[in-house]
Amino acid sequence: MSRRLSSRVRVLLSLAAALMTFAFLVPAAASAGGAEWELRSTWLRYVTRWGGRTTALSPATFSSPVLSLPQAATGAGDVAPFDGGFRSTVLLHGIDLAIEDVSIDFSTGDVTGSGWYTPLLSARRTFSDWTLFTLTGGTRSGTNPKTWTGAVPELTSDGAVVFNGGSNGSYAAGDEFGVLDAEGDF
Repeated sequence: MSRRLSSRVRVLLSLAAALMTFAFLVPAAASAGGAEWELRSTWLRYVTRWGGRTTALSPATFSSPVLSLPQAATGAGDVAPFDGGFRSTVLLHGIDLAIEDVSIDFSTGDVTGSGWYTPLLSARRTFSDWTLFTLTGGTRSGTNPKTWTGAVPELTSDGAVVFNGGSNGSYAAGDEFGVLDAEGDF
């Protein structure tokens, strides 16, 4: 009887090993949705001209000038959440800002995010779920997934506060901040 149990255990272990090997060979399903954001070229040039840099906040990736954001979860209503973001720093000018956890409302064009900015000679200020941009133009299509190609993110007054470090810069509501293509899975 113990031999029988032993051979059954061996068979079960062999099957489990085969299934585990198979699981590693099968590629994971690609996550649906994502955004490709070509950031404003004058912002990127300003940052690098003064010795600063713009980097991705994981799991986003950044290959200048394009920030790639994966969709974080299935959207609800018309709002799709994206994961990661970017950070720009220019130590010579006291600039340190980050925008992450971006959500896009495919019906209104509102782009919300969280992060921080550092006003000149002040402590870091954090923000959560601020409407930083409004998407204009471009082409919207689909119901699931929803896409928006060639959209122009325009700064809102809150977005201008972030990029001005509170009140020290020259950005204003309505300033364009690149071009964005997004696909949201609902």
